[in-house]
Amino acid sequence: MAKSSRTPLPLIRLNLVQPLLDYLDAQGMNSAPFLAKMSLTLADIANLDLFVPAAKMYQLVENLAAYSGDPYFGVHAGEKLDPFQWSPLKSAVQTSKTVGITLLRFMEDAPLDESSVDFVLTVKGRRASFREQRFTDGGMVPRHNDGFTVAYLLT
Repeated sequence: MAKSSRTPLPLIRLNLVQPLLDYLDAQGMNSAPFLAKMSLTLADIANLDLFVPAAKMYQLVENLAAYSGDPYFGVHAGEKLDPFQWSPLKSAVQTSKTVGITLLRFMEDAPLDESSVDFVLTVKGRRASFREQRFTDGGMVPRHNDGFTVAYLLT
């Protein structure tokens, strides 16, 4: 039996929050004081080797949204995301010529940045559906995380 590559604890690369911090900064809100209140620094965010439990990331995003005062913070940040620069999408969008190949490559690359979800692409005849299956939500509804995901996938 093959050993699973999935870690027992759902983890997310902390650096994936950078586009949300960039959006906050673009709105004229300095993210450094907010991060300090969360016991984080910009150096922590820049550290590509730092992973956090999924529930901690979801809480961080929800707290960022509250700090921003924007009830659609996740969606607005996701709409501004440059997919050619963000790790989980970068390779997929740079090397693919179709939506289907982009989604397949994204599904292959995403586990390098997180182990908290599975992406599922189902094709039946002329219809295709793409969904994310979360392993844990930490007992909360990660609204802004979901809004961010929907917005960047639509983009």
